[in-house]
Amino acid sequence: MKEKSLLYTFEALLNSLLREAAGLESIKFSDDQRKLELTNKTKNTLKIELSFYSSLGRHSYGNIHRLDGKNISIQDSLDWVINFSCDLLNQKNAKEVNDFKSRVAQSQINIEKFLNDLEGSLEEEYAKSLSFIQAESLLILGHSFHPYPKARDGFNEEDFKKYSPEYRRSFSLAWAVADKDILVTKKESRFNSNWMNEIAILCLGESLTRELLEENKVLLPIHPWQMTHIRSSEYIKYLENEGRLHFIHQDSKVEWFSTSSVRSIYSKDCKYMLKFSMSLRLTNSIRHLQQEEVERGIQVCDVFNTTEGKKLIQKWPDFEVLHEPAYSALINRDGTTSVETIVSCRINPFTGPEKEEAILLATLNQLSPRGTSLLDRFNSRENTDYYLNWFQEFTKVAIIPLMDAQANFGIFFGAHQQNIILKLNAKGFPIKLYFRDCQGTGYSEEGYKQYSPYCAGLTLDNGNILNKEMGQKIFCYYLIINTAFDTATHLAKISGIKEVSFMEILGKSLKNLKENGVKDSSCIDYLLNEQYLWVKGNYKCCLKEINENTMKNPTDIYIPMNNPIAGVSYE
Repeated sequence: MKEKSLLYTFEALLNSLLREAAGLESIKFSDDQRKLELTNKTKNTLKIELSFYSSLGRHSYGNIHRLDGKNISIQDSLDWVINFSCDLLNQKNAKEVNDFKSRVAQSQINIEKFLNDLEGSLEEEYAKSLSFIQAESLLILGHSFHPYPKARDGFNEEDFKKYSPEYRRSFSLAWAVADKDILVTKKESRFNSNWMNEIAILCLGESLTRELLEENKVLLPIHPWQMTHIRSSEYIKYLENEGRLHFIHQDSKVEWFSTSSVRSIYSKDCKYMLKFSMSLRLTNSIRHLQQEEVERGIQVCDVFNTTEGKKLIQKWPDFEVLHEPAYSALINRDGTTSVETIVSCRINPFTGPEKEEAILLATLNQLSPRGTSLLDRFNSRENTDYYLNWFQEFTKVAIIPLMDAQANFGIFFGAHQQNIILKLNAKGFPIKLYFRDCQGTGYSEEGYKQYSPYCAGLTLDNGNILNKEMGQKIFCYYLIINTAFDTATHLAKISGIKEVSFMEILGKSLKNLKENGVKDSSCIDYLLNEQYLWVKGNYKCCLKEINENTMKNPTDIYIPMNNPIAGVSYE
């Protein structure tokens, strides 16, 4: 599986680079779109075989790679492309380049491990009905436009297999037993204040929970991997020595599983999912939750409790947000929130037996190692009309409600394909949209005016009130470029239909939404009319170690790409 993992890595890395370096003379596709030619500054030329040319940029590559007329391995081709990119993006910092290469290699090795360890079961999974957590664990490859989609810095080998979602291994929760005055907790006003105790009773039993809660103590859920990192803090050690804090981790009949993000966990027996800070580098950054992020989960609850929020719910009954109504954490010595200990509560609709499949969109858009699609169970690929009808339903169920939330309600959901879960009917068609990860939710300036009188946490300094330009770039990147375009390419690959046919469906749906009347058509107009769309520069971010979360203007890392919707026939 080494060569297959190398090819997957090569594809995600090169497609990410090409998206950020389009139109350069040093990058050329052959007239028949079967070869890609890269020429470096010393006039060496790498020619790469294409097995699928994508007008939306998600190309697939073959095994034939020739440097100056001589065959080379995929590994050598990958190394050459990385060096080529350093020249292209003017990256001369040796440490950053070495770190980049190390993470690319680590991601490739991780994919190889998954393919080797799970090879026997992968095709079986693609051929059967999937539960929510099964679909989460099937996301073997990760982001399709990223130089190292499966890089994970921080796990040892045992923890890698225990907590990586791909292995679908269960574990029990750990707990901090703390004095009340060293804990911060906040919730949406209508939400259950005993949510942590409910989880504790479920996991530890009522008798032990009551015993632990004596003497003015509280119970804080802790990810078992994160517990070691928390306990290494000198202040935490001090609290333990003073008897104000201790930790427990014992087996439980309630099994928890990592979801595709690694730091969120799920149990079919609990009505809540949990999202933790983890001192683990996943792709671009250490995954510590920030207080302003978890505050946004409560914001979304408050917004949905307003008159306008209730109208949105009524208008789109098959659109459900997995709300994040509460969070808790330990407090640092100086009274600030300890970000390493934050846990966020997320509503879990996938409890008990699932009557219909709920599939993560990113998994649905991923082919198996043998080229199988999850949709192959529902349809023979010769029936190409199915895929056009499927995309029509997908647009109606997933894209238009989220576009309408922006255009008529002033809400920007961060709806990339790893945040979208689709309920499918017996024919495989989408019938319901679940959206998760409220922490990336923003609001237009008009939305802020609409909701801020009723939502105390909605403030200008929280960083998620976006002007029109920022809203267009960020919101449309996630929902349209990351989600809709990738879905269209997947359907084109398995059906043989040109991607432009799916763009026509998308364009017509957007046009119809506008014609039905919207308060703010800025994002729709941007998608239908602008020559360029703006795409997040994942490659440059990774190569130059740019942390988008600390940037004053996160759109500074966005790059223009040709707009495939503008100009298509969608009358």
